[in-house]
Amino acid sequence: LILVNPATSYLRSELYRLGPPIANARWLRPIEIIPYMFGLTTKLVPLFLDEGLAIQQLFTILSSKGLPAVVNTPQREAYMGRVAVTLASRLNFMPKDTLKWRLTEWLEWGNAVFEDRLEVLQSGITEGEDDLGMLRLSREVKTLIVVGEFDKTLPSLDEANRLAAEVFRNNVVHVVTGAGHASTCGGTLNLMQLLRQVYPEVNGYRRTNYDVGTTEWKPRADLRGLVPRYDYAKIGLSPLLYWSSDYYKEWKDDEKQRDRFKSRGYLEGKNGVFGWIAEFALALRKWITP
Repeated sequence: LILVNPATSYLRSELYRLGPPIANARWLRPIEIIPYMFGLTTKLVPLFLDEGLAIQQLFTILSSKGLPAVVNTPQREAYMGRVAVTLASRLNFMPKDTLKWRLTEWLEWGNAVFEDRLEVLQSGITEGEDDLGMLRLSREVKTLIVVGEFDKTLPSLDEANRLAAEVFRNNVVHVVTGAGHASTCGGTLNLMQLLRQVYPEVNGYRRTNYDVGTTEWKPRADLRGLVPRYDYAKIGLSPLLYWSSDYYKEWKDDEKQRDRFKSRGYLEGKNGVFGWIAEFALALRKWITP
């Protein structure tokens, strides 16, 4: 089990204090978007940022001094570049109804359910009963809890210590130095390497060519938590190559083939692909067996 900045602390967070008033504020419909966007950008967005680490890492990447550990091939660097170039066109602000639903139906209700289950677990520990199997899971499931050092959205570090003490007895808590909520799994964290350290059983799987080299390196303080470039080049990959045939292949959905399968019922119900194969195998077996 892997938890990153566990939201089970939502009811004790700054997001719980600031979020609902913004989501539930009532204004005249024509101008409602203005105060909502103002509250969203001035109060909620800053909660997800770090202490300037992401900006420092951006300059380190642009100056070709370092890269995130997982960006260890030209293909991955090209992908990172394509995402960065098209990021502005992909970003959309969260509608007010969506924010309200996530805060209430998702986070608030989910936290209430978790606390109820926690009471059941603590009762099982005290009385020695384990009707739901929670006591066994809390003892046996190896849990990795990753938190950002400067998470202002949630009290993640305090919550990690609570979960480690009261819920998951077989645990590892990893604090990402200098990271805020949104950058916890950013360039500073080599998640692939951390998983191999915490769960040594995954080391038995064959590694791909992408899992060698810089994935074994430790982040360097002088590179703001990044690692040296995989090719030691003084100039990064040219943006002109981001969409070149060597590093990019466009995926084309075959709508005609999909519609033809759908019209024959191969993609749904009893006649779905696997259902159809099963029916064919059954008929073939009846024909062969005397």
